[in-house]
Amino acid sequence: MYADEAAKILKSLVDGRDPSSGEELPSDTVYQRAIVIRALLLGQAALEDSLARGKRRAHLPERVGAAWSLEEDERLRSAFQAGRSIAGIALDHRRTPNAIQARLERLKLVSPDERTTFLRYSSSEGSVTNPRRRRSRRSSGDPGELSEPSATGIKET
Repeated sequence: MYADEAAKILKSLVDGRDPSSGEELPSDTVYQRAIVIRALLLGQAALEDSLARGKRRAHLPERVGAAWSLEEDERLRSAFQAGRSIAGIALDHRRTPNAIQARLERLKLVSPDERTTFLRYSSSEGSVTNPRRRRSRRSSGDPGELSEPSATGIKET
């Protein structure tokens, strides 16, 4: 049985229908008990999350999350020092541009300030880009003076 088939069966049971015939289940069946419906809903949600994760991963490069070998580090170092683009290196290594730049940073070939890609993630408050705290130039005052952005992301002067 495939996961998408299982998801349809769970949906039918949650909806109070026989998965084979589509007929309404009798009111005295175990499937109509609140505790069973809650368990089915949890199973349905977990299965849908798993299916969605699989679809997202299908669009990612083959080596996402794979450990880096010494040989791959050397190929990365050589390509970067030869002036190859991050996108080209990412294709060659079958990794994301974020992974390439993070590895270049780890190998001390670029500093955090030189990165052009940053980690992005979603939180309950919405999408967050570049969650690192960055030092930024003040908009007024001494041009050499630096300040930290506030927690709101608005520069304090």
